[in-house]
Amino acid sequence: MSRSGSLTKVHLAGVVLFLLSALRTAPAETPLLRRGDADASGSINVTDAVRILRFLFAGGPDASLPCLDAADVDDNGEVNISDGVFLLQYLFLAGRQPRQPVEICGVDPTPDDLDCESFPVCVSELTHLVIEANAVVFIIDRSGSMMDSGELAIAKRHTISILCALRSEVEFGVVFFALNVSRFPSTGSLVRNTSANGATAINYIQSVQGVAGTCPEPALLAALDMLRLASGVPRAILFFSDGGATCSGVEEAAYMRDTLAAVAATNTGGVTIHTVGILGLTALNEQFLRDLAEQNGGTFSHITR
Repeated sequence: MSRSGSLTKVHLAGVVLFLLSALRTAPAETPLLRRGDADASGSINVTDAVRILRFLFAGGPDASLPCLDAADVDDNGEVNISDGVFLLQYLFLAGRQPRQPVEICGVDPTPDDLDCESFPVCVSELTHLVIEANAVVFIIDRSGSMMDSGELAIAKRHTISILCALRSEVEFGVVFFALNVSRFPSTGSLVRNTSANGATAINYIQSVQGVAGTCPEPALLAALDMLRLASGVPRAILFFSDGGATCSGVEEAAYMRDTLAAVAATNTGGVTIHTVGILGLTALNEQFLRDLAEQNGGTFSHITR
């Protein structure tokens, strides 16, 4: 495709719905991306601005752009020198932030003629864990420690990627936890993975911030309650955390044991629980995640980057 194209002005919500629908039928043509990450490295920095300028003026294989949409920093439907300038101003001169998706992976809400041949850092290697499930609840730890090295952003990125890959008939929900539990939908009932519900869920996921406290037990019980009324089987939970369980001053190991026992007593419907540890894990925290998965028919995975 060409490097430039016309920019059609349409309502943002309608575009998100359209792109999410397209993503489920033709994911290769509407991939997830991060605007400004021109080299698709997983981070946005000065090398991305340099890559854009090399693409425009230097040429050669080292100057190629894997995703033109990601390099369209000002989202005007073209890749030109203004994109490199925009990014440098954002990084070093407190300039405006590029339009979403920026912090985490998402779809480009603006239709244009720019292609995106490859953006592998936004494709989750965890999708296979729940791809066959007919009902899924994503649980994400949003405790303060999940903000230390970008753990919360990593969990959000994987959740959005997997959500976009699920079949349209799948029922799903999202639970965040710290001291308290926050759910999508707020009613506590699962919803079908339609384009409208997917768009609303992604907006919700992107909006949630980290707070103090780590109480996973209420989140796990809330997810099991959401799945209890699901119409389809198999049912699964995908639990993202650094494994911490420091809840209201309770000794951590004791709280973990109580949580495992409460989940075992509640999970009478055969819900599979997969756990995902993110970045640095203590031995105690990793063991908790491993035990939670093993005792509920799931697998433990560890994201180290």
